Amino acid sequence: MDKNGEKGVEREVGTVVQPAIQFPALSFSQGLVGVITSLETQCTKLGFKRGYYKNLTLVDSAGNQFHVVGARKIRRLPFRFRFGDFLEFLGGNPRWEVELIFEPTSSRITADEVKNLLFRSFRKDRYFWSEMCDFEEFRDRIKSASSIEQIFGAFKEFNQF
Repeated sequence: MDKNGEKGVEREVGTVVQPAIQFPALSFSQGLVGVITSLETQCTKLGFKRGYYKNLTLVDSAGNQFHVVGARKIRRLPFRFRFGDFLEFLGGNPRWEVELIFEPTSSRITADEVKNLLFRSFRKDRYFWSEMCDFEEFRDRIKSASSIEQIFGAFKEFNQF
């Protein structure tokens, strides 16, 4: 929620205005999917270098699709005393805060288009998804969803955000 208590976020980035995204949102990049709850975006040095944000698409809970055309490094994030952060530090792969740069317009996306993106992720990252103890039921719920609301409802029901 923004400072006015609204879920949509609109702010200016240089000369590019970021769209009002209704969170939570699904993030699709390179055949992978993630759930985001804000535009406070982090990534590793290696992820940024390999172009994780190139052609990234966000689908918000209102059924809007936003295309990322670039990302800008804001700062290196301070080291936290967690095991994963320690490994990233040792590997020379620190975390950065990045700011996304969007296309100036958004478009509507259908539930079937979102399901196609999700099933592509299920195939590409099947080892990740197979670790989910009730994946088959989750996948079936996504498959039977007839609306964006039902898709996000499945993510919420299966504790994916």
